[in-house]
Amino acid sequence: SSRTGRTFRVSQVLLIHRDTGLLLANVGSEGAAESEAEIVGGMLDAIRAFVDEAFHTTEADGLRDLRVGEVSVWVEWGPHAILAAVTRGAPIPQFRSDMAEVLEQVHEEYEKELRDFDGFVEPFDSIHPVLLGLQTNSVKLDASRRLRKAVVLVVVALLVAAAIFLLLVWWIT
Repeated sequence: SSRTGRTFRVSQVLLIHRDTGLLLANVGSEGAAESEAEIVGGMLDAIRAFVDEAFHTTEADGLRDLRVGEVSVWVEWGPHAILAAVTRGAPIPQFRSDMAEVLEQVHEEYEKELRDFDGFVEPFDSIHPVLLGLQTNSVKLDASRRLRKAVVLVVVALLVAAAIFLLLVWWIT
């Protein structure tokens, strides 16, 4: 938090089903749209498919963060779900631990729903307060609304470009 002298803001927290890549739940700040959540989920799914095809391994869970300037996507991989957080600033190491704890809690409380996932996300609606807790525990930056929107647009554009590149490489191989 603020005693470390570093500040950060969490703009999105996403819970994604690991096997299907479908978005189970997400929370975001006012500038973060649902489509951005789907883009991040699609990017993670594309990276996982690329690693599997290109290197004949399923070790995509080695990707734990992606950074573009001040914006980062931190990823925690669980047996049935992936937790991703889009942040601005310098996340404190404790935030990684908080993400891991939340993902473990989700796997404990929703084990059956995750294991038997049938495409319906309604059983995961009650996860929103837990995800919101991750988002609101971050330290807010004093940034203008316009700057935040510009950063989000740049990140979305870069994530789409990365996903397209990975899909093209995967398709060519």
